[in-house]
Amino acid sequence: AVWAVLAELNVMILGDSRAVGFSYHEFVAEERVLAHGGGKITDVDDELEQIRAVGPKHVFLCFGLNDVGIGFWPNAEDYAVVCDEKIQLLQRELPNATIYLNSILPAVGVGLERDSDYPRIGEYNEALRAMCEEKGYHFIDNTPVAEEHADLYAEDGLHVDRNFYKYWAANMLT
Repeated sequence: AVWAVLAELNVMILGDSRAVGFSYHEFVAEERVLAHGGGKITDVDDELEQIRAVGPKHVFLCFGLNDVGIGFWPNAEDYAVVCDEKIQLLQRELPNATIYLNSILPAVGVGLERDSDYPRIGEYNEALRAMCEEKGYHFIDNTPVAEEHADLYAEDGLHVDRNFYKYWAANMLT
């Protein structure tokens, strides 16, 4: 039922390897998911033409893990500024669309050891939440979903199992 709602709503999901699962597991049509392994918030610029071609009413941004890991933004507030810029860009390009910023899914277990900054994801999420509140953007906090369904993470502690997506999508829709 969640998937039917996503299809009806004319959504587009932009993101990294975690977001790929929305199309990989066939929950959302492939042309509506612009995501790839290593995806970063700065990729939005390169995808504007494709985004405009689809003309979504709802755009969900699902980035963050790689952004935190590459170390370009060691300060969480600096990363929030870049996210703000990309949201503004999308609002200019798609004036009739609603843009949603997903919080960064936390790393769990062994995933926390994969990068020295992954334990700081909560700090990044707080900076994103504060920026969204200040600017009046839609922020989706996925941390409670991730904590409740930590058993649905892959062995790497970073990626999530097929069954996680229904909970993630339900959270995005509420």
